[in-house]
Amino acid sequence: MLASILGKRLRWTLPSGWIFEPAIVGPDTVDYVLKAGPHAGRHAIQHFWYHRVAPGVETTAWYEESGAIVHFTW
Repeated sequence: MLASILGKRLRWTLPSGWIFEPAIVGPDTVDYVLKAGPHAGRHAIQHFWYHRVAPGVETTAWYEESGAIVHFTW
């Protein structure tokens, strides 16, 4: 189990078929490539909001250019 997502290189696989790989999480940005899903091939570096909710529980959110909000909690 990760102590924190910050500074990690991750693969996020969602039930909807979207795959973010790699997703590299910095202190205030996420740098990712979509490997699968409707926008496969997209590369983006997004400013994001991060919060440690409790020990072992973290949440992030960011806005896409389309206006969509991406939110992960783990």
